[in-house]
Amino acid sequence: MVHTLAKILEVLGYDVVSAFGGREAFDKFIAERVDLVVSDVHMPDMNGIELMASIKSRDPEFPVILVTGYGVEDARKTAGEYHADGFLGKPFRIEELRQIIEKALPTPAAA
Repeated sequence: MVHTLAKILEVLGYDVVSAFGGREAFDKFIAERVDLVVSDVHMPDMNGIELMASIKSRDPEFPVILVTGYGVEDARKTAGEYHADGFLGKPFRIEELRQIIEKALPTPAAA
């Protein structure tokens, strides 16, 4: 999933920082300048909900999009309760991902 999602995001024109577990993702969130986190709900070390809660506790406005292929409706409800900025059930269309990212990212101020 990580490699596939990274390739899709690169094709959409985004620079990508990949992580292979929740703790690694949180460490990269802290250490690197990122504008958005797209996370699977089910991951080793720290799941996507825990990752999102950790990120939002540091920066409540930071955009986090969650993706899952398991228990989609339950995960969607939980994502909403924790104020995810977007949610995708797998499989998803690339256009759906693009739209959710565009909606979640803050609009740049006019120059």
